[in-house]
Amino acid sequence: MQPGWDAFITSVQRPAAQSRVKALVEQGLQQPGDVERNLGHYTAKYRE
Repeated sequence: MQPGWDAFITSVQRPAAQSRVKALVEQGLQQPGDVERNLGHYTAKYRE
């Protein structure tokens, strides 16, 4: 499990990931509402 966790942490520390998470939070991530209910739709917007 540790290798997977380490890969996750490395991934979310990348600047591109940080900007995507910031944008999602600004849209309502971690708050009750549409982003939480339809997270797949919102994250699909950030495919590379």
